[in-house]
Amino acid sequence: MRRYGLTLLIVVVFLLARRVWTSTAGLAAAFLYATAVLPIQLSHFFTVDVWLTSFVTLAIYLAVRFMDEPSLRRALFMALPVGAAFATKASVPSLLAPLALAAGVAIWRARARGHGVLLPVSWVVLAGALAVAVFTLFEPYALIHLSLIHI
Repeated sequence: MRRYGLTLLIVVVFLLARRVWTSTAGLAAAFLYATAVLPIQLSHFFTVDVWLTSFVTLAIYLAVRFMDEPSLRRALFMALPVGAAFATKASVPSLLAPLALAAGVAIWRARARGHGVLLPVSWVVLAGALAVAVFTLFEPYALIHLSLIHI
């Protein structure tokens, strides 16, 4: 199981670099990440950092895809790794900045093309709800313990 997170991450690094630059850049990025010492070591000891990096990188890749062509399907696919990343480790809120930027660019582009902004905004809201559902599925104790606190 531990090598799947690293393998997923290498593939996503390739896809992201290929989408943003070229296929050569994607291959170079994947090769450099695959031969880096720290990811191999973290994968060997099965730390959550490999899975966290996989989910965050996948979320950013899917956000770039959503920014290119906004659709409900792409927004919902983007929400899956976001919810999983938040369930993996508590240091993920900084991921919201690039996701908000991608959503803003997608909404701005839809407005510039003469389409309404209500549809892309509703897709982003639905994606946020799905991300919360995925977080709840993978980390239910975070919400259970909140209900047990009596202040």
